[in-house]
Amino acid sequence: MAFIHSNQIEWHHGEASIQKMLHVPYQDNPTSPFLSPHAALLLPHVSLLALGTLDDAGRPWTTLLGGAPSFIRSVGQSIVAIKTPVDPLYDPVINILLNGKDQGENVDQGKTTRIVSGLGIHLATRSRVKLAGKLVAGALDRISMQNCGEMAEAQLVIKVEQSLGMECVKR
Repeated sequence: MAFIHSNQIEWHHGEASIQKMLHVPYQDNPTSPFLSPHAALLLPHVSLLALGTLDDAGRPWTTLLGGAPSFIRSVGQSIVAIKTPVDPLYDPVINILLNGKDQGENVDQGKTTRIVSGLGIHLATRSRVKLAGKLVAGALDRISMQNCGEMAEAQLVIKVEQSLGMECVKR
């Protein structure tokens, strides 16, 4: 997979103000304006993903997603696919992103894109991946489970517009 490096992302004016106020020496913003190779390599090892979006009123919502290794992975340059079990009735982020679509219906965002952000964590190494982008497509397949109520498998495709892969050194 080829990666093209483009211009760096400047610090948000609020971040720059705090850094100046605290006398933090200037350094370049480590955020990439695409899915960086380092972030793409970390994704298959992520075991927990906090995924957020905004509802129609502009209110932020977050959900926790998890799954077997590779439940989130890079499938193309700056394209991430997520396939994970979810609660179709009580998960606000899934309901917002998939617009209450029914069994097997695809959501093609087209002109009405939903912004999403995520923080993936590999619990064993404490490595983290930050992602920000837009939902491209999604689908929900409902699964009936005995004694567990209703569950579903969500499939989401996200176009990554910013990423940051980080290692956390154990102390």
